[in-house]
Amino acid sequence: MRMKIFLGRLVGLFLLATSVVHAQPQTRAPFAILDEQVRSQPAGWNGDKSKLSTVFAAERLRLGRDFESALMKYIANDAEKHYWISAFLEYSDYLHGNKSLPHLSMLIIEEGLALLRDKTDDDSVGLSLSFNVVGAVLAEKLGLNTLAISHKNDAERRLAENADWGAFFPAMSEEERRLYDGLPSAIKRVSTSLPGGDAADRPKTRVSGGVLNSRAINLPLPSYPSADASGEVVVSIVYDETGKVIWARAMSGPTLLQKPAEDAARKATFPPFKLEGKLEKVSGVLIYRFVR
Repeated sequence: MRMKIFLGRLVGLFLLATSVVHAQPQTRAPFAILDEQVRSQPAGWNGDKSKLSTVFAAERLRLGRDFESALMKYIANDAEKHYWISAFLEYSDYLHGNKSLPHLSMLIIEEGLALLRDKTDDDSVGLSLSFNVVGAVLAEKLGLNTLAISHKNDAERRLAENADWGAFFPAMSEEERRLYDGLPSAIKRVSTSLPGGDAADRPKTRVSGGVLNSRAINLPLPSYPSADASGEVVVSIVYDETGKVIWARAMSGPTLLQKPAEDAARKATFPPFKLEGKLEKVSGVLIYRFVR
């Protein structure tokens, strides 16, 4: 009898403890909601930055004093996280009322580059180019001129090795572009200016996006002319605040291939781009390669 009473009490205590555990609110892991938001977007980290940065800003407020330590654990050895989180800490349209943390952003850029140092695959090399460009601009803003020049040299070295790496040149404001272009470089420059910038009918923009192929949401292939022709066509474009191409002009390449490239470029779509919280038109180029 005593054994039954003892077992009954033990079961009762167990059920009580279980109910207490279930009654406790479940504390979510830092940045878990951000990860869910990234996974929910077809383009992942390249998706809607307004949504991602909003979630990040809310998590920053929730974590309070624990924010920086939790953040460094979260980004860990993921270079792509380093890249976008560095932007969320510094660009005004991603802050959503939070204070800019440019020095922390600079630290994260340096860590991201260290993670990519020995990697040679295309995505890693392209991401390191992007890191070096934004790192050059941010370092110059912080008055770290020697570091800024070093980052620009590394970026220009990649561009000198292979102009195709220009596809990873990050979008930036014209002011940031002038800041980057104004930095001296020991590397023989591959021009980062857009071709055809002086076209009279080209819509005015505040944002220069470089080569835009990798940023397109939809990039239809051009039709191939019946005649035997091959080569590369560079099309200068402007897309509007909704991501729709509103202007396209072939700037180089075989004449026969220019119209098909322009027609394809006009059908491309891009994620809308915000600068200082305002949707902006973006200029850039699309490169089409016709191979028989």
